[in-house]
Amino acid sequence: MTAVTPPFLNPPLALTVLEIRYPELSGGFEEETLHVVRQAVRGRLPLHESQTDDQVEVTPGAPAPVSVKRRPVLRFSSRDRTTALLVKQDALAIETTAYAGWSQSFRPLVEEATRALGDANPPDGVERIGLRYIDEIRVRGVGEKPGDWKGYINEHLLAAAHPDMIPSGMQAQEWQGVVRYRTSASSTLVVRYGPQWGHAADPAGPTRRKNPPPPGHFFLLDRDIARVVGVSTPALRKWRLGGTATGENRRRVATLVAFCDIAGSRFSISDVACWLEAPLDPQTPLTGLDLMAGGRFDLVLQLVRDRDPDPQAVLDEFEPNWRDRYSSPVEVFTGPDGLPGLRLADR
Repeated sequence: MTAVTPPFLNPPLALTVLEIRYPELSGGFEEETLHVVRQAVRGRLPLHESQTDDQVEVTPGAPAPVSVKRRPVLRFSSRDRTTALLVKQDALAIETTAYAGWSQSFRPLVEEATRALGDANPPDGVERIGLRYIDEIRVRGVGEKPGDWKGYINEHLLAAAHPDMIPSGMQAQEWQGVVRYRTSASSTLVVRYGPQWGHAADPAGPTRRKNPPPPGHFFLLDRDIARVVGVSTPALRKWRLGGTATGENRRRVATLVAFCDIAGSRFSISDVACWLEAPLDPQTPLTGLDLMAGGRFDLVLQLVRDRDPDPQAVLDEFEPNWRDRYSSPVEVFTGPDGLPGLRLADR
């Protein structure tokens, strides 16, 4: 799929969300931020609503009642309400049910919103960046729970419904698996999956869906990748109290945005986020994000730039002993029954 490929006729992607969390902004949030952000995004998100977010605070060991804080939320939406920007005192989020690609649509909006917030009321740093893709995979003819997904979904994700896993006389109705991967010292990938009924993204929610399918069986694939910026808690506390920030976290985010721009516009990578989270070689879980976290943006650019890249040579330069570090004494094989199994590798 290239940067100019039109959307799928029936895209499984139901919702895309990007969230950036930062230390709480200073006072005057609404007055200072509303005008600048509204002017920056009004071409794509002309509708504005002021909302409140109720935050419940409970002190462990303290008697009731708990305290409730009402905090302002600025919401900017497209006219069809399929895309929205939410600006809070401690987070910025962009969500859409009409995802049209990273480089040509989503990234420019992220860039406009973050630049506007930086001009109006710049945060003291960045605590977390998360990107989430939620897929609803629907297949005509899949009927009673949990549905026959063979041939459509990888069998590893259907293990909970395999006859060898279920006691006699029982039948799996529905399930949801959750796997949390640590992709580097500062990033994680959470994958949720399983057969569901209804919708993963509510068609009647504040961010609407164009022509949503009727409620029915679907297979959920929910991928949430997050990277925690390397900032200590004492440093964040110092910034909140008026201390000087070094600007290193802003530089990291700016560098990442610049790379996404180059990869999408000059080298036609349609979904830079997915490309960055994919393992560079089947023998290792190392990804482009890991190289970036290690300060080697140059190696990631090399992979994007070269017409015939050599990921193993790049990995050799990044971590010379990666083959030994990630080697496994077992291997996956296909047994006589056609199912995958594990055995000691012949080395």
